[in-house]
Amino acid sequence: MVFKSYSKNEKEMVLEKLLKDLKFLEDMKDILTVLERGEETSVSYMKVHEELKKTKAAKSAASAQADVQIS
Repeated sequence: MVFKSYSKNEKEMVLEKLLKDLKFLEDMKDILTVLERGEETSVSYMKVHEELKKTKAAKSAASAQADVQIS
């Protein structure tokens, strides 16, 4: 690997540039998340979507009830 052959100053310069790149950091975060969760079973999009709709509906109902109680 070329990076290992760099001097300490060269390595610091490369890392500094990479750490300033927000898109690169976001990509690295995504990669690490995938690696960490590699053993987890996946959930279908439709199942997640339905759960989000239920959660949103429950929050809306609770908010509406709280508004009625305040009035």
